[in-house]
Amino acid sequence: MLSARKMPHRLFWKILGVFLVAMLSALLLNIYLTRQLAELELDQHEFREHLQEIAQQGANRFEMQGRKALKQWAREVYQRDGLRFILMDEDGIPLAFPVRSAPPDTLTDTAPDNRRYPRPLWMRLLQENTYVTSASGAQYELKVLPSPYIENIQKHFDQYHFLRPLSTLVIIVLASWWLSRHLAQPVRALTRASQQLAEGSLETRVTHEITSRSDELGVLATSFNQMATRIEQHVTHQQQLLRDISHELRTPLTRQQLAIALLREEGANTQWLDKLERQNQILNALIESVLTLNRLQEQQSSRPKEFVDLTHCLTQWCEDASVDMQNKGLILDCCIEQVAPIHAHELLLQRAFDNLLNNAIKYSPQHSKICVKLKQQDKVILIQVEDEGPGVPEAMLEKLFTPFFRTDEARSSEMTGFGLGLSISREIILQQGGTISLNNMKPRGFQATIRLPQA
Repeated sequence: MLSARKMPHRLFWKILGVFLVAMLSALLLNIYLTRQLAELELDQHEFREHLQEIAQQGANRFEMQGRKALKQWAREVYQRDGLRFILMDEDGIPLAFPVRSAPPDTLTDTAPDNRRYPRPLWMRLLQENTYVTSASGAQYELKVLPSPYIENIQKHFDQYHFLRPLSTLVIIVLASWWLSRHLAQPVRALTRASQQLAEGSLETRVTHEITSRSDELGVLATSFNQMATRIEQHVTHQQQLLRDISHELRTPLTRQQLAIALLREEGANTQWLDKLERQNQILNALIESVLTLNRLQEQQSSRPKEFVDLTHCLTQWCEDASVDMQNKGLILDCCIEQVAPIHAHELLLQRAFDNLLNNAIKYSPQHSKICVKLKQQDKVILIQVEDEGPGVPEAMLEKLFTPFFRTDEARSSEMTGFGLGLSISREIILQQGGTISLNNMKPRGFQATIRLPQA
């Protein structure tokens, strides 16, 4: 694998190269367009000299052959050069109307075919009239009118002026598009892969198309794949270790349970047997919780989902729990609304709810109240379990979902527990497409909220 040290700043040189090519292309194209404009400016100068010749020829034709010959000559010039003009004497009186023209008061705005011509930019450069003196000493004025010849030159003049900024803009856009595609595509792929890995999809990898790149992004993609592989191996090994330990512990615990039963039949000390049996049950519960969490994390549950009526289910679950709560001196307040059905595993949902409710029962002071709420907000179903317990420090709220995590108060108290209940609940809710959150209530209390999507 190429390291970042062996290929210093390849991405930098790629970006620099694209900018240099874009700048050079824009420069060369602008040089070409500027040259074309310069040639048009030269044509303009030559055109002025040509007008001077036309004016002189017109004056001579008028003096030698009269108005009729002048008009015929003007038609010949129009057919040859596509140029319309009017020749006036020194008093400003037209000697002949332009070819296919209207009356003199509209000469400067009307085209031969009676279409309205705009006064173009290049035409304004020629607005100064051409003056000549004939052989007889009389002065004449030649006024150029909008005509096909002028429009043809103006069209090229405007096109080159417009193409200069447009061509630069197009080159910049193309260079930016190529850079965006070349850089943003692997970045988006890495972002998607990171999100999938964070969501627990440990088999996620970046494609070979990106890892085979010879720049820093290729190295980054390769490093990501290596990291993902290490994480997958580590998590898989950890899960396998938990399974092996749990199964290995179950065998001696089962034997111990059989031994306790045999000792009871033989009339052994009941007090000691009861203690052993309680410890055996605690270890069995721990092992079962570990295996349950492991199965959920591996998403090995093959039980098909079904439509679940949470209103009915939660009512039943609360009734089942009310008896135990009364024995412990707690009050259960259920506020259950009619909500839309959801698509989920009913037994797993009950397990998640029981874990939250058992936590509330465990940490609630005697004679306090526990509230269970079910309601719907738009297309989201909310299940909330609230107690009047001491709550948890804000910094530890997210840590409560970590397997085997318990607060210092819980560890120092006589309360039983392994720190797996909330982890199991979270995995169950995530598999149902929902979320679970924990919050402290003011002035006192704790709230757990499950959010599930409507079916």
